[in-house]
Amino acid sequence: MRERYRRLEKRRSPDGTALWLNWAVVSGVTAVGFVQATVAVDLSEAEIAYVIGMPFWSSGIGTEAVRLLLEFLREQLHIRNAVATVDNRNVRSLRLLRRLGFLTTDDSDPENVRLALPLVS
Repeated sequence: MRERYRRLEKRRSPDGTALWLNWAVVSGVTAVGFVQATVAVDLSEAEIAYVIGMPFWSSGIGTEAVRLLLEFLREQLHIRNAVATVDNRNVRSLRLLRRLGFLTTDDSDPENVRLALPLVS
């Protein structure tokens, strides 16, 4: 476990081709999930992911956490595009991303949907 955290703490993939950014999502003093981004070294794109614990679904915490992640990517790193791949049965996650402006870019996979959001105008 220590080695895993040491690797994550470096904020880079082992081959150096991507930034690995991870944040805990907390409500008060309770950890309720995480958000993360894998960022291309050229800063052109970030693949985002997130997990929010079931007791906190539909509370707005997930939407706010992802919104803050996107804001950081846009304002601090000047990322041009955010993308996400979601299991097509995960209606809540698809709804969350669409509420934030993500649009479907590829639904040809029978199990997953690919969505994207331009972060710069």
